[in-house]
Amino acid sequence: MQNVKGSELFFSYVLENGLVFHDYTNHVIYSVEVSQTYRQGDQGIECLCRIRNRWFRASPEEKVRQSILGFLIDNKGYPAGRISVEAEIVRSPKVKRVDIAVHDEGGRIVMLVECKRPQVAIDSSTLNQALSYLRELEAPFIFLSNGQSHHVFQLDMDSRQLVAMDSFPSYDELTAHA
Repeated sequence: MQNVKGSELFFSYVLENGLVFHDYTNHVIYSVEVSQTYRQGDQGIECLCRIRNRWFRASPEEKVRQSILGFLIDNKGYPAGRISVEAEIVRSPKVKRVDIAVHDEGGRIVMLVECKRPQVAIDSSTLNQALSYLRELEAPFIFLSNGQSHHVFQLDMDSRQLVAMDSFPSYDELTAHA
């Protein structure tokens, strides 16, 4: 990963009902139980998205997305009304979708979240995908997760480099950089 300072912030293990976040010393810093609602639907097992208020096929990536939403809202206290899921970016000739976007009071995106299924490594290609969104939106924070490995970065506006954070930002920290 080029232009990235620091290393991976969190390791975790996907539990049946949520995520456990560990710091680099393997000390548990967050344990998140996510109350997800599942049902048997036309497409197989489905889960209810608490932001979109719709049922979606419970794919591995969707389960990660719902766990991350639970972490942001239930554990970190991010306002649910300022979170969008699969938001379209139409500032370029090609329409792109952001997995999760956290907005400030004025509607500006302050954190992009890229979710991958657990089998997909969080590597330079994942980071590059998130960086392409970052260039379009100039969001100061990026969070990458596959439900097992989590990385959070802040964009240093002076050097234009990503810096790995040593703690997960509060909503107030996100909006202070907007």
